Parts: sequence; C-alpha cells; structure tokens
Amino acid sequence: MPLDQLDPVSELPVVIVGKGNKARNVPFPVWLLGAINLYVNTARVIAMAKRQALMSEPDHGYVFVHQVGNARYIGSRVSEQTFDRHFAQGRERFLMKLAKLENNAYYRMAVAEAITVHALRHTFAIIKYISRRLSGDTQPSKYVASILGHASVETTENIYLNSAVTYESKIRERIRMLNEQRPHMQLGQPKAHPGT
Repeated sequence: MPLDQLDPVSELPVVIVGKGNKARNVPFPVWLLGAINLYVNTARVIAMAKRQALMSEPDHGYVFVHQVGNARYIGSRVSEQTFDRHFAQGRERFLMKLAKLENNAYYRMAVAEAITVHALRHTFAIIKYISRRLSGDTQPSKYVASILGHASVETTENIYLNSAVTYESKIRERIRMLNEQRPHMQLGQPKAHPGT
C-alpha cells in the first residue's frame, strides 16, 4: 500500500542495521517515512548525480548526503559529527524563537534539558515504553530493548528507562488528551497494515 494512503501517525517496521552489523525492526511513523522518501527521490538524487558526474563512483547507499559546499563533498555521506552539528544549530534556532515568546517558561524548560540527538533516543525509548504499557503489554522493556538493539533488557531499564517513572504520569495524561482530541489517531500500539 502506498505511504500516502496510510494513517500518517501509524507506524511501519523498518530494518535498521546497527552495531555489530545486527539487523532489527524499528517502528517508523508513516509521516517520517514519507518525508525520507521525498528527500531520497529529490534532493538526494540531485546530489548523487552531481557526485557521479564529478567522480564517476557507484552510489555508496547512505541515505543522508551533503547537498551543498565544496564540490568534492557533494553527495558524500553525512557523518554523525556533521549530523550532530546541524542538529545543534537547529536546536539553537529553536531556543532563540522560544526566548522571544512573552511567556518564556518553555524556553527555561528547554534550556534546562540537554536536547541532543542521543536525548531523542532516550525520549523515544520512554514514550514507546509507556505507550506499550498503556496498550496492555506486560513486558514493554523487552520490546524497547529489541528496537534499541540492546542484547540485555537490564541495559535498557538501567540506562534508558530509569526516568520513565518520573515522566509516566505526564506522558499518560498527554496521550489521553491527544486521544480525546483526535479519536481517529489513537496512540498506543502501532496499527497493523495489510501486507506488512
């Protein structure tokens, strides 16, 4: 089924190859897959065509590539350090916008938190854990460990889920409010799609 025919907040499993060349299924929101698909079929195609015209190299297969800059870098993969730097720049732009708000409580809260790419991984783990519990999963830690690529559930619980209790009531309340506002977009278990 084409992505544009699916509920944008539903999830589809994507095979991710992580450390040790181990593959695992990670749920991706349909809206994010659509955005990545658009990027891959537009901006990435242009960057790779420029690279291949200059260097006649085969496509390396990395999704995120340099779009602009020195010609020798166009189409080369974006490193983790470059991705982190761009994320930090975006975070700073976001914080500057928050600082301009009349009530800057959100700014103070955002500055107090360490908003990094890795912090998003922790946030994902906590939200996924709580949503699985809300859906009746009796062992949500096992599921979260599997999608994070952890061999040990204890690693997941000790490092990623140790603050879940702190945030659980706030997240539960927010999920409840979102479900009331948008009953057609119930949060919790990913919706199954035919053929997936």
